[in-house]
Amino acid sequence: MIIKELEDRILLRELIDNVSILGDKKDFNSQVQLF
Repeated sequence: MIIKELEDRILLRELIDNVSILGDKKDFNSQVQLF
């Protein structure tokens, strides 16, 4: 894998984790701001 692909995978994982955490907190407004 090239470095850029690894960076993209890490950033995507962080986004998914953040959406999941905000979903658990029922923080819909913050979830929408991520997109």
